[in-house]
Amino acid sequence: MQQDWLLRGLTEDDRDLMCAHLHGLPPGLRYLRFGHLYPDAALDEIVASFDFRSDLFCGVLSPRRELVAMVQAAPDPNRCFELAFSVLPNWQLNGFALALGERALRMLASRGASIARVRCLRSN
Repeated sequence: MQQDWLLRGLTEDDRDLMCAHLHGLPPGLRYLRFGHLYPDAALDEIVASFDFRSDLFCGVLSPRRELVAMVQAAPDPNRCFELAFSVLPNWQLNGFALALGERALRMLASRGASIARVRCLRSN
């Protein structure tokens, strides 16, 4: 029986999947996601510091349960949410970021958020 792709919210129980996903980003994509070239150890610390009470996380899992794409929506002090996306290189251009963005915006709206933004580097 073939399993399907899954788009779902991510929880604290998914930290290992998130670490593996971020480790799979080559330097250029790490820079586009974070604005810095973090080594794996720093990415592990970032994931360990994720606040699941305030931030929203969604991901796309492959049939093999690999986290191939994720979005983080983090609030600023004014409760405006900033969305940050990452998609593993082999899975780009499949519409995953769009699907994640739509899901994240629906989830944020259901929580009463009225403003969300995406900041991109010019090179992205």
